[in-house]
Amino acid sequence: MGQRFSLPSLTSPVQSAGPTGRIESLDIIIVVLESASELAEIGAGLQITPNSSRLLKGWGVYEKLQSQAVEPKSLLVHRYSGKILAKEDEFDKHMKEKYGSPFSDVHRVDLQQALVARARELGVVLRLGQRVESLDLDSIKDPDLREMVTNPSVHFWVGPGAHVVAYSLKGGTMYNIVLLVPDDLPESVARQPGSVEEMKKLFQGWDPVLTRFLECVDKVDKWKLMHREQMDSWISERGNLVMM
Repeated sequence: MGQRFSLPSLTSPVQSAGPTGRIESLDIIIVVLESASELAEIGAGLQITPNSSRLLKGWGVYEKLQSQAVEPKSLLVHRYSGKILAKEDEFDKHMKEKYGSPFSDVHRVDLQQALVARARELGVVLRLGQRVESLDLDSIKDPDLREMVTNPSVHFWVGPGAHVVAYSLKGGTMYNIVLLVPDDLPESVARQPGSVEEMKKLFQGWDPVLTRFLECVDKVDKWKLMHREQMDSWISERGNLVMM
């Protein structure tokens, strides 16, 4: 039976101690809540590709995993009868030369233990045998927002210097919000990452339902809506080219 407790303010809970529950060093208390009562040896092998090992190195995790990781020295493809169809020697060397980071085979529990060890070094608190029963300010359960997502309709908000279009996607399980504001991108840039804080500031004081949606956003992109002068004709004089 898991222990019951409430989290103090300025605490960021992360559910699960698995790889998807990765946390980074922040200037707040981090508490990882894991439903398992112990970090037992459950699971099987994992192949860590160079893009993943590069991330683990950057997080200071790979060095803790390295003694248990195996870097395969060759790669072989067999026919069902046993005949070797393809073979690459020095596979480990080629991976490092091509991608700048190793390809490794590890046991899931070794990766988990390395993640836990690094997290604890950063001051993370790990609580085992815990189940999350409720979350305050859980926007996913906000009745107003859920109603708008699950009951398809198109919403427009029009305001000073900006307007918004929003509608449901994927059978009422996703909500798409397009925010149209004056262009401030450089002339040569058509798209780039935006700032969540800038987005919230631009729509401060708008409809509380809209701003609650924007509070759920953790990533935003900017892109230009391009306008061109109208052409005299969309078909060439010879009639052999049509602009679509």
